[in-house]
Amino acid sequence: MEAANYLSSWGIAAVIVATFSHILYIKAIVVRQTKPSRVTWSIWSVLGIIIAVSYYLSGATATLWVPVGEAVWYIIIALLSIKYGQGGWTPVDRLALIGAMTCGLFWYFTGSVVIALTAAIGVDFMAAIPTIHKSYKDSGSENRRAWVFTCISSTFNLIAINRFSFSIMIYPIYMFFMNIIITSFLFRKKIDQ
Repeated sequence: MEAANYLSSWGIAAVIVATFSHILYIKAIVVRQTKPSRVTWSIWSVLGIIIAVSYYLSGATATLWVPVGEAVWYIIIALLSIKYGQGGWTPVDRLALIGAMTCGLFWYFTGSVVIALTAAIGVDFMAAIPTIHKSYKDSGSENRRAWVFTCISSTFNLIAINRFSFSIMIYPIYMFFMNIIITSFLFRKKIDQ
């Protein structure tokens, strides 16, 4: 198997596992085992689109499947969070929203896909803060299995990196560490006991 096909296979495997994790997460939302942060998922849905487009324009191929799939799932979860979610407009939530809007302005004024991608990832992290905080404070508020599969997907997407450039590597590396942080908080109480 050629190296490009091999790496592309890892990218496809990553999106399949990510899809499974989102299905688990959505099921947990509907049966009220998980309460997604409205702010996090709303901002992630907007940023998901920005990241997928800017990542594509930066030349991503084998690792592109995950951000495109994530954007779709983020929108679905954001819509579900309206009915089943939690959260309001805390100062952290407002800061994340302002950051998301600023990201679009960076892209517009600079015209740089790399700056837009980097800014979107930074804002994505700010949007994750309510979920990180919630996961730390109440590990039962998120679906552990879904997050474990998200970590597996992120690992597969790291393996799928086919070019070693900043614009191609930054998103998979960021997602890997972000998902590890949230998932480790969800298992924290079990480990501490």
